[in-house]
Amino acid sequence: MIIIYRFKLKKFRWGKDDIKTYHSEFKPVEWSFDLEREDNCYLKIVTVKSENEKVVGFHILSPNAGEITQGVALAIKMGVIKAQLDTCVGIHPTIAEVNFLIKLTFNFI
Repeated sequence: MIIIYRFKLKKFRWGKDDIKTYHSEFKPVEWSFDLEREDNCYLKIVTVKSENEKVVGFHILSPNAGEITQGVALAIKMGVIKAQLDTCVGIHPTIAEVNFLIKLTFNFI
């Protein structure tokens, strides 16, 4: 609930047209050996267009989500922009190593 509430506040702070959202759905490598598993993971990064795509939100549903979120939270607190996040090496050993370059973009929340 806290993530959703804070995200709604950010949308109102910058305005709907100034928010750019990146989404990705993927299957982590450790699940590839289980051929019957149909689950996928989800990653969302929220940026502010007018501030050089400064990252202001991060949501993840996956294994190792806690460890990944801690690393990204520090980067967000330090003012990371999307281009910088794209050049980072993922936290090892987590799914962040495989899927931190997300390309699919929607301009809605």
